[in-house]
Amino acid sequence: MNNTTDAVSRVLYSEPVVTISNGDLFKRYRSKVAAWARFIVDSSGICTSDAAEDVVSDVFLKVAEAPAMLEKVRDVEAWLYTLTRRTALDLVRKRFLRKKLGVCD
Repeated sequence: MNNTTDAVSRVLYSEPVVTISNGDLFKRYRSKVAAWARFIVDSSGICTSDAAEDVVSDVFLKVAEAPAMLEKVRDVEAWLYTLTRRTALDLVRKRFLRKKLGVCD
């Protein structure tokens, strides 16, 4: 194999890059996850300010419930951003539908 093929093989087939515990992950990324969640929730105009904290809790609960997934992640920040975005949008969508249907939280 040539150098390019070797480099690609190392990236594609190497062991997971992430080796941090859930506690370290929380300490390192909590403020970023909170900022992302706050931005999405506040932008919606539907959710209250405490909804962002609900998103943060849900994100780290999902991480804690799936430790095997964390082992497969190569870019933790990108993964957490995606998880936060999807969780926040799910919450906004649910609250929008509840508001539209007249159902109280």
